[in-house]
Amino acid sequence: MAVTPFVGPGKLYLGDTDPDVATLYCETSGNVLTDAAGVYSEVVECGTVSALGRADWELDVDMVQSGDSAGLSQYSLTNRGKVVGFYFVPSGAEPAAVTADNPAYTGQVLVQVFDIGGPSTSLATASRTWKVQGDITQVTTPPA
Repeated sequence: MAVTPFVGPGKLYLGDTDPDVATLYCETSGNVLTDAAGVYSEVVECGTVSALGRADWELDVDMVQSGDSAGLSQYSLTNRGKVVGFYFVPSGAEPAAVTADNPAYTGQVLVQVFDIGGPSTSLATASRTWKVQGDITQVTTPPA
Protein backbone atom coordinates (compact mmCIF):
# COMPACT_ATOMS: atom_id res chain seq x y z
CA MET A 1 0.00 0.00 0.00
CA ALA A 2 1.48 3.35 -0.98
CA VAL A 3 1.11 5.82 1.84
CA THR A 4 1.60 9.54 1.60
CA PRO A 5 3.61 10.55 4.67
CA PHE A 6 1.76 13.09 6.75
CA VAL A 7 3.65 15.66 8.77
CA GLY A 8 1.97 17.92 11.25
CA PRO A 9 -0.39 17.67 14.15
CA GLY A 10 -2.33 14.49 14.53
CA LYS A 11 -4.50 12.51 16.86
CA LEU A 12 -2.96 9.31 18.16
CA TYR A 13 -4.96 6.67 20.01
CA LEU A 14 -3.03 3.86 21.70
CA GLY A 15 -4.05 0.57 23.26
CA ASP A 16 -6.45 -0.56 20.53
CA THR A 17 -7.09 -0.04 16.84
CA ASP A 18 -10.56 1.33 17.71
CA PRO A 19 -10.38 4.93 18.98
CA ASP A 20 -13.54 4.42 21.04
CA VAL A 21 -11.87 1.81 23.27
CA ALA A 22 -8.25 3.01 23.15
CA THR A 23 -6.43 3.42 26.46
CA LEU A 24 -4.77 6.75 25.61
CA TYR A 25 -5.52 9.63 23.28
CA CYS A 26 -2.93 12.33 22.52
CA GLU A 27 -2.65 15.38 20.32
CA THR A 28 0.81 15.14 18.81
CA SER A 29 2.80 17.98 17.29
CA GLY A 30 4.14 16.05 14.30
CA ASN A 31 3.94 12.57 12.87
CA VAL A 32 5.22 10.60 9.92
CA LEU A 33 4.16 7.09 8.95
CA THR A 34 7.06 5.71 6.90
CA ASP A 35 7.45 2.63 4.72
CA ALA A 36 10.58 1.13 6.25
CA ALA A 37 10.64 -2.28 4.58
CA GLY A 38 13.88 -4.06 5.28
CA VAL A 39 14.56 -2.34 8.61
CA TYR A 40 15.74 -4.78 11.27
CA SER A 41 13.04 -5.06 13.92
CA GLU A 42 15.05 -5.71 17.08
CA VAL A 43 15.28 -2.77 19.45
CA VAL A 44 17.87 -2.34 22.16
CA GLU A 45 17.50 0.02 25.11
CA CYS A 46 18.87 -1.22 28.43
CA GLY A 47 18.41 -4.80 27.31
CA THR A 48 16.91 -6.45 24.30
CA VAL A 49 13.30 -6.06 23.27
CA SER A 50 12.44 -8.28 20.35
CA ALA A 51 9.70 -7.27 17.98
CA LEU A 52 7.02 -9.87 17.32
CA GLY A 53 7.23 -9.72 13.57
CA ARG A 54 8.66 -7.81 10.68
CA ALA A 55 8.74 -4.05 10.95
CA ASP A 56 7.93 -2.76 7.47
CA TRP A 57 6.56 0.52 8.78
CA GLU A 58 7.66 3.09 11.32
CA LEU A 59 5.54 5.64 13.15
CA ASP A 60 7.50 8.76 14.10
CA VAL A 61 5.79 10.62 16.94
CA ASP A 62 6.72 14.17 18.00
CA MET A 63 5.15 15.77 21.05
CA VAL A 64 5.39 18.58 23.55
CA GLN A 65 5.87 16.97 26.95
CA SER A 66 3.11 17.72 29.43
CA GLY A 67 4.30 15.99 32.59
CA ASP A 68 0.77 14.65 32.91
CA SER A 69 0.65 11.29 34.70
CA ALA A 70 -1.91 10.19 32.08
CA GLY A 71 0.16 11.49 29.15
CA LEU A 72 2.20 9.92 26.39
CA SER A 73 5.54 10.03 28.28
CA GLN A 74 4.10 8.08 31.20
CA TYR A 75 2.28 5.70 28.85
CA SER A 76 5.57 4.91 27.11
CA LEU A 77 7.26 4.21 30.47
CA THR A 78 4.43 1.96 31.65
CA ASN A 79 4.10 0.09 28.36
CA ARG A 80 7.77 -0.08 27.28
CA GLY A 81 8.41 -3.15 25.13
CA LYS A 82 4.72 -3.97 24.67
CA VAL A 83 3.03 -4.23 21.30
CA VAL A 84 -0.18 -2.18 21.36
CA GLY A 85 -2.79 -1.17 18.85
CA PHE A 86 -2.85 2.33 17.42
CA TYR A 87 -5.34 4.46 15.52
CA PHE A 88 -3.74 7.50 13.90
CA VAL A 89 -5.57 10.43 12.29
CA PRO A 90 -2.76 12.38 10.55
CA SER A 91 -4.72 15.54 9.80
CA GLY A 92 -5.59 16.24 13.42
CA ALA A 93 -9.27 15.82 12.58
CA GLU A 94 -11.64 13.86 14.78
CA PRO A 95 -12.15 10.18 13.90
CA ALA A 96 -15.70 11.08 12.84
CA ALA A 97 -14.16 13.16 10.00
CA VAL A 98 -12.26 10.22 8.50
CA THR A 99 -13.01 9.79 4.78
CA ALA A 100 -11.27 8.44 1.67
CA ASP A 101 -9.75 11.92 1.23
CA ASN A 102 -8.80 12.16 4.92
CA PRO A 103 -7.91 8.58 5.95
CA ALA A 104 -6.74 7.26 9.29
CA TYR A 105 -4.33 4.37 9.81
CA THR A 106 -4.35 1.48 12.26
CA GLY A 107 -1.89 -1.22 13.23
CA GLN A 108 0.29 -2.45 16.07
CA VAL A 109 3.41 -0.68 17.38
CA LEU A 110 6.25 -1.65 19.67
CA VAL A 111 6.22 1.00 22.43
CA GLN A 112 9.54 2.63 23.29
CA VAL A 113 10.22 5.25 25.94
CA PHE A 114 10.44 8.92 24.98
CA ASP A 115 13.29 11.10 26.19
CA ILE A 116 12.20 13.06 29.25
CA GLY A 117 13.17 16.67 29.86
CA GLY A 118 14.66 19.34 27.68
CA PRO A 119 15.99 22.89 27.62
CA SER A 120 14.85 25.26 30.33
CA THR A 121 14.33 28.08 27.83
CA SER A 122 11.55 26.46 25.83
CA LEU A 123 8.88 23.80 25.95
CA ALA A 124 10.36 20.32 26.31
CA THR A 125 9.65 18.29 23.21
CA ALA A 126 10.32 14.64 22.52
CA SER A 127 10.22 12.41 19.49
CA ARG A 128 10.53 8.71 19.01
CA THR A 129 10.29 6.24 16.17
CA TRP A 130 8.14 3.24 16.96
CA LYS A 131 8.33 0.09 14.84
CA VAL A 132 4.98 -0.95 13.41
CA GLN A 133 4.47 -4.70 13.74
CA GLY A 134 2.98 -6.29 10.63
CA ASP A 135 0.81 -4.37 8.23
CA ILE A 136 -1.05 -1.11 8.58
CA THR A 137 -4.65 -0.63 7.54
CA GLN A 138 -5.91 2.50 5.86
CA VAL A 139 -9.30 3.50 7.31
CA THR A 140 -11.61 5.50 5.06
CA THR A 141 -14.85 5.36 7.05
CA PRO A 142 -15.43 6.80 10.51
CA PRO A 143 -15.67 4.41 13.47
CA ALA A 144 -19.22 3.35 14.34
